[in-house]
Formats: sequence, C-alpha cells, structure tokens
Amino acid sequence: MRIVLSAVGTRGDVQPFLALGQGLQERGYQVRIFAGAEFREWIEAQGLAAANVSFTIREVMDSPLGRRWAEEGANPYRQTQLMKQLVRGYAQGLEELLPACRDADAIISSFTSDLPALSVAESLRIPHLSLWLQPPFLPTRVGQATHNAPLPHRTSWINALFTQILVEPFTWQLYGELTNDLRQRVLHLPPLSRAETIRRLRNLPRLLGYSEHVLPQPADWPPMVHTTGYLFLADQQAWTPSAALTAFLAAGPSPIYLGFGSMTAVDPPALTRLIVTAINRRASVRYSIVVGQGWVATNCPPRFCRLTMRRTTGSFLR
Repeated sequence: MRIVLSAVGTRGDVQPFLALGQGLQERGYQVRIFAGAEFREWIEAQGLAAANVSFTIREVMDSPLGRRWAEEGANPYRQTQLMKQLVRGYAQGLEELLPACRDADAIISSFTSDLPALSVAESLRIPHLSLWLQPPFLPTRVGQATHNAPLPHRTSWINALFTQILVEPFTWQLYGELTNDLRQRVLHLPPLSRAETIRRLRNLPRLLGYSEHVLPQPADWPPMVHTTGYLFLADQQAWTPSAALTAFLAAGPSPIYLGFGSMTAVDPPALTRLIVTAINRRASVRYSIVVGQGWVATNCPPRFCRLTMRRTTGSFLR
C-alpha cells in the first residue's frame, strides 16, 4: 500500500510526518513525503522517499511578507490577513500534490494542505486522513480543546458555538479560493461552498499527534478523531558537539537556550541586540546563552551576529 504524507510547512510541520513515515514504512507501507524542496535531502537521509516539488517554504517565509507575518503574532486579525497572502506564495506548488499522489492508495495531510488534499483524494477516489499537532478546529464544549476559547477553563456550549462561528471557517478563509481554483482548473471538479467544506472537514478522519495526558480527548468530538501520542523522529544521523560547545557547556551552570526554529524576523540584527540586552539585564544565571538561529538570522550578517553575541560574557552562537 502506497501512502503520501503531505507535510507542507516549516521543519516543525515536516518532522512529525517523517516520524509517522518511518513508523508506516517499518510496518510494510510504501511512503512518499510531499514537502518543500529544501527538505528533500533530509527526508531521504531518514530513509524515506521525497516527492518531486519545485516550491520552497523557506523562500516564502524569508520574503518581506513572511517576515512581517512572523512579527504580527500579537495581532490575530492582521496575522490572518498576512497568512492568506502567504498561502498564495505556495499555491502553485500545491498543484504538484496531484502528480505526487497519482499512484497512491491513501493521503495523510496536515492543516496546511487539508483542503487541497481533500480534493485530490476525491479526484483520485482514495482515502484521506489528516494529522494535526494541536487540537483540531472541531466544535467542543471543552475550553481547553477550543482555540482562543471565550471560557478556556470551563465546559460550556459557548465554547462550541464560538468554534462554529469563528474558528471552523478559518480553513475555508485561508484555502477556499485556492482550493476551488485547483478543483475547477486542474481536477475538473465542481467548486465547494463554505458550508460543504466545513461539513467535509468535520467528517474527515483525524489523527492528533500529542499526548492524551496533555489534553484528554473531548467526548463530544466525532468518533473518527484519534489521539495518537507524540511522534518522535528516530534520526539516523549521528552528531557530535564541537570542542568549543563542549567546553562552553562544561564551564559553569546550564546556560539559557533561545530557539527560533523556522521563524524569520523583519530586522535580525535588531533582534540579536534585543536578545543580548535582555540576557545582560535580566538573567539571574551566568550571563551565557546558546542561540539556535534557525531561519531567523537568514538576513543577519554572520560577522555582525558573532560580534554582537561576544559582548555577552561567555556566550556561544550556534
């Protein structure tokens, strides 16, 4: 059985799918990962097949629009508007999901590709599941499982109504226009209305990649929702810390670690200065810091970053 895992997004989106892919492959399934082209080498290093794609998520995230989106976390409305524009940045790449799935027997997608995958699965007449790494956009009275819940610590119909009115339509708002264009122009399927899209997403079998001990599954979720536990990647690449890093870690109490993952920033040098200032002024531990740059320092000149970080006693920039 051939399964395509559609893991469109940054490393945080892709890595759990690699773990799932390894587990499926160990059980005899043939697995292909559909992700940004920048992840191909990493995917193949984990013993998995990568789909042929032309788009890169890093290029989208490192664009002026992507850096603005990363800075708008405190403004949900503004962030949503920017995210709609970001989605258009890799819309053409999502069309490559169809050829990647032509010989597949099933598709497992994530939030970022659920709607296109739903339509591709319909066109190919194959099963479709969705893997989420956080609570899905499904109505529930349980506040802890409701995104931006009005009553986060209570079980109330108000939380369920809030999801129905404001949260469930979010996927349609982001991907509805893009998906209907794909359906009509590429898949030759009729367009979906907002109501039909929400109905189909409610009935979509879902896997939830987190622990039931962190969030017990609400009793009012549909029966096709299954909490699986966290998905940990069995990385096959050995890594040994450098002598400089080993000496730094052994020189005193544990340092502070700051990580940015695959996020970017509008002004990386300014962010670097902010980090150093905060550590020097506020830290109650030894003034040392390990920074996992991720993609945030893409436009930060390496020499500038290193010189700035050296002003913090005993610091080490990775």
